[in-house]
Amino acid sequence: MRIGGGRTVARTLGAGLLLLSLLGAAAGVGATLHRLDGTSLTTSQIDAEVARLMKERAVPGLAVALIEEGQPVFIRTYGLANVEKKQPIEKDTILYGASLTKLAFAYT
Repeated sequence: MRIGGGRTVARTLGAGLLLLSLLGAAAGVGATLHRLDGTSLTTSQIDAEVARLMKERAVPGLAVALIEEGQPVFIRTYGLANVEKKQPIEKDTILYGASLTKLAFAYT
């Protein structure tokens, strides 16, 4: 496992948390996720929104996982864990989260 660079941790986590709030606790299976408000969201739409947010906020990389009833329904990584080495974020990359993760996991 690798540890991502700490320099952009706040921006990375901020964009990730923003994305999760936009998705609004999405749930579902397959290529389409169903939001709590009854609308649907495709994985392509998630990918496009992540790309937009990463560019807008200059985030080099992030990871997104959506969980429904204790099971992952969407797991994806985007961008780089280490910009200087051009090292991509992978599913086993450890990202430093500090206390920022409390916001995401306090809701569960």
